Amino acid sequence: SVACFFFTKCTTICPKMISGLKDIQNEFSKEKRLRIISFSVDPESDTPETLKAYAINREIDTIQWNFVTGEKSKLYRYARRSLLLVANDGDGGEYDFIHSDRLVLIDKEGYIRGFYDSTEANDIKQLKEDIRKILKLSF
Repeated sequence: SVACFFFTKCTTICPKMISGLKDIQNEFSKEKRLRIISFSVDPESDTPETLKAYAINREIDTIQWNFVTGEKSKLYRYARRSLLLVANDGDGGEYDFIHSDRLVLIDKEGYIRGFYDSTEANDIKQLKEDIRKILKLSF
């Protein structure tokens, strides 16, 4: 799986991140074992309906790529403690947004296999190579 944290109103790094993920999805569109998950860090604005419209407007295949949200403090705890994406030591309050350009590659056992700068073409290329390696190891 490839995971990221974003929000739909973001105009800085998120559009580049989503574009990089679209490139990955296009390359691995027939690979049923690959999942992409984008966690919204703005659950108040990014309702399930908003996330669905966001995906439709960008022609994203939501069978392989899921856009999700949830309770802000739990999302942030997962980002910081499980995926090791530490933007700051905020409290999950209204203005505490994890805003990371990192994509996280997670294997089927739940282990982190790598972090990639979603705004760098070389990192996206490396992520694709690493996905191929992991898929060859998976049965």
